[in-house]
Amino acid sequence: MALLKLVKNTTKAWDALATKLLEVPGFGRTTLDGKKAANRFYQLLRVHRRFQQSSQYLSGVEQEETGKIVLLDELVQLFDEAMDQRNADRAAMHAKVTEKEAAASFLRDQAMQSGKRKSVETDESTDIDVVGRKRKAIFESHERGIELEREGLAFEKYKLQMELEEREKERLERIQQREFEMKRNDDIMSLLLQLASKLQKE
Repeated sequence: MALLKLVKNTTKAWDALATKLLEVPGFGRTTLDGKKAANRFYQLLRVHRRFQQSSQYLSGVEQEETGKIVLLDELVQLFDEAMDQRNADRAAMHAKVTEKEAAASFLRDQAMQSGKRKSVETDESTDIDVVGRKRKAIFESHERGIELEREGLAFEKYKLQMELEEREKERLERIQQREFEMKRNDDIMSLLLQLASKLQKE
């Protein structure tokens, strides 16, 4: 679901960029959609990455090309930062899931061990009165059941509280992430519009 939402948001962003590019005075195309804009963008990045590894880039370029190259450098940097952030978000989400599963498993194990200890203590009773021992066993079994039920309820309450806190935290993180992505998309769009204008002049 999260991946599908990300794809939809990305598609909308590219469609919006394509619309903006068509509004640039002197833009060489009469039609452009988000998919074609994205393909062209990634092609520009691939070509510029190869250029960044070339001796021409390392030794300097002519003055008239400097502006375009600076814009492409910034685009490459923004794109790499976006990919690093996305990978970090995925790693953090995986770590959260693993941590929650480990905590739930630990609490379940503790509840089971508590029940086992009480069972052993009951079995080792030295009461010689058979009737009394049975009554004691029934009483202890009942008490153990009540205690296990309390532990189960406490666990469910703890789990619910953790889920509520986690949801609120994730909600705030989503808001921050959306704001960050909007700013990053605006930065990329601005750079691409500048690049498109510069390419038209050349």
